[in-house]
Amino acid sequence: MLLKTLAYEQQDELLPAKWEIEHIFPRKWQTNYFPDESDATVKEKIEHIGNKLPFEKKLNIVAGNGYFGKKKKEYSASKITITNAMGASDIQDWDMDSIMKRDIRVSDEIIAIVNRWNNEYLNIPTEVPVEEPSADDLARIEEFKKRGWI
Repeated sequence: MLLKTLAYEQQDELLPAKWEIEHIFPRKWQTNYFPDESDATVKEKIEHIGNKLPFEKKLNIVAGNGYFGKKKKEYSASKITITNAMGASDIQDWDMDSIMKRDIRVSDEIIAIVNRWNNEYLNIPTEVPVEEPSADDLARIEEFKKRGWI
């Protein structure tokens, strides 16, 4: 849901009917790629939101489990604005630091969105404009008072 929220902040068009959650750094990697990190740490970071994008299913199949350099070309072909922007970015390599940096950016953006929604919700006028009662309204009030209803 967070990925959809991020996507719709950047585009008005609906996401394609068939899209998937893309792992920028693939879930299957060569263990020597991160010799200083335990497999458990790598697996955990791969599932962070900073490592994920919404991506059309067909393009995701083409990108497969390739590394960032190969996937970036497919991202550029995406009609999903947030994913296309990743393909057009200056980023050359994608590693654990990249995931952590994007985690922070994405988290900041989600917080800003939720705060904006909250402010919009709280700024809804809650007071109904008070109109002066008409002569008929005043007469009814007096009648209700005489009957003991108010």
